[in-house]
Amino acid sequence: MQNKVLKHSIKINIQIIETKNLFLRELNPEIYDYVFGNFTDDELMNFFGMNNISLNLEKENYKKGFATWSMTFKIWQIIDKTTGKIIGSCGFHYWYIHQLNAEIGYEITDVKYRGKGLMTEAVEKIVEYGFTKMNLNRIEAFINPENTASLKLIHKLKFVEEGKLRERFFRNNEIGDHLVFSLLKKEFNQ
Repeated sequence: MQNKVLKHSIKINIQIIETKNLFLRELNPEIYDYVFGNFTDDELMNFFGMNNISLNLEKENYKKGFATWSMTFKIWQIIDKTTGKIIGSCGFHYWYIHQLNAEIGYEITDVKYRGKGLMTEAVEKIVEYGFTKMNLNRIEAFINPENTASLKLIHKLKFVEEGKLRERFFRNNEIGDHLVFSLLKKEFNQ
């Protein structure tokens, strides 16, 4: 099963981080350039674990551009080791390179995999990677106060709550608040 999961990754030299139960397959702007320039729609749907509608959205986002001179991203697909199925993603969807900080985000898209500690397993590795390989000084998380699962995870990883940003996000025709959390490199190393 591992060969099936890693097939494309080896071909285009994508970094894989392995945990006890997961493979974390890196996605960054250069990988997006490669796959969108070389893969068919069927190969793209397989690579991203998406249906045609989601793929069309991803293509639109790609065309608009993901990165600027001061900001980019580094995200990992979360892949179940046993089945090879893409079950979610985690990583830094806003990486402010020159400021040495990034905003972390994560989701498990397949509900059968929720509540099993897999996101903790993935995010712990990504936070470690951010501090040790990306030279981050600060990792931020912005969380809806009603998202109890995410709040539990971020507390478990010892992020510090800094406050509330009122009416910061708009989703499903609703405006909502975000709680702001951060973890500093010096706190991670303690």
